[in-house]
Amino acid sequence: MQSTLVRLIDKIPELRLKDRGHLVNYIITASKNQARNYLRDSGHHSASDLQEFMEYEDPNMDGGAIELQIIKKEDLEELAHIWTQLDERTRYLLEGHYILNLPAAEMARELNVKPASLRMALTRARKTAYQLLQDKSRQ
Repeated sequence: MQSTLVRLIDKIPELRLKDRGHLVNYIITASKNQARNYLRDSGHHSASDLQEFMEYEDPNMDGGAIELQIIKKEDLEELAHIWTQLDERTRYLLEGHYILNLPAAEMARELNVKPASLRMALTRARKTAYQLLQDKSRQ
């Protein structure tokens, strides 16, 4: 929280120009991004977030869709086995896109790339994970 406030202090002239609604959204987004950066840089989230996501049960799924939930869980368990073999950027791309459902524009801004470059990076991340899954299944 303190690091967010320090970063916002530098933006006071810009923040004063924003109306209340935009100011609130700006501060929330800055806080969220600062927290994500902290977790990513400290390495605390990589395996625990995936494990937490695997244990999540969708309350909107009815009893008839239990097979889909089982398949999803099996796929995620396979992904968890290779997760630590992926580099930080690949994990961020896959986690941000598929688990956290982050908007592409936000991910592109976070990685300091153009949206078109983000699509290519996601393609490469999927390909890397798929290749590791294939290598694991051959063993």
